[in-house]
Amino acid sequence: MNFNFTPRTFGWPAWMAMMGRLIGWVSLNLLFSCSTNDEPRTLLDQFVGTYVLQGDVRSALSLCKGLAEEKLKGELERLGGITPGPQSRPRNVSYSILREGSTATEADFLVQISIGAKEELRFNRAMSVNLSKSSGRWKVVNFDISD
Repeated sequence: MNFNFTPRTFGWPAWMAMMGRLIGWVSLNLLFSCSTNDEPRTLLDQFVGTYVLQGDVRSALSLCKGLAEEKLKGELERLGGITPGPQSRPRNVSYSILREGSTATEADFLVQISIGAKEELRFNRAMSVNLSKSSGRWKVVNFDISD
């Protein structure tokens, strides 16, 4: 067997160029096959950030459908013409995810919302958020805030 490693015009031997393409192809396939689907988590962060942290009901409405959309529309009606928007100053509200579960088309989250400036005056609320994927897009379909 005679291995003739003559460089190509761009300076690489043919076998090195083929190995580079192979390694690149395998790396890309591994990258895309091992990546997780962050869409439900991203939507949850957007919804909680918009609705709870900023208090912007109108903007949160665009992230919802179904029962969640009805709840937010009802909240806007109860406000009676007041159009809440993003808060001009930061609120003393934070949140953390206590539990999450998802399938290819549904996701459920349990979120703890902490409200208050000082630790001794801080109180917590639990918020369950249900998401659904239809027509390729994730939307919040229901949420509930409890003590």
